[in-house]
Amino acid sequence: MCSCGWVGSTEHPPGDAATWSASADWGVHIGAIAAVTPPDWLLNRSDGLRNDLDDLAREHPLQALGVLAAIERWHRPLLQQAVDAARANGSSWAEIGTALGVTRQSAHERFSDSKRRRAASE
Repeated sequence: MCSCGWVGSTEHPPGDAATWSASADWGVHIGAIAAVTPPDWLLNRSDGLRNDLDDLAREHPLQALGVLAAIERWHRPLLQQAVDAARANGSSWAEIGTALGVTRQSAHERFSDSKRRRAASE
């Protein structure tokens, strides 16, 4: 059993084949989780940037605002680009929502093509 609640099949008869089969089931499950888990090296850099910006906001808030505004300007297009790439690679809205930490519906409402077309026409 996984901490997320997943329970593998219990239909494996005893023996080496069952061990291999159960391991394969686990590999499929953990592979889906690993596919949405950001790499540690990037999370560490992100944490460092967040800590530095926290310090800067306390000491020099206007400088922090400038940096945060710049990050927001490049963050939004990169986020949309990643969603578009995930969709092009066959990812479902549920998978995208899971990766973003939101519901399927929230991801779809925020990033769907129809919303972008409406925003562009306004």
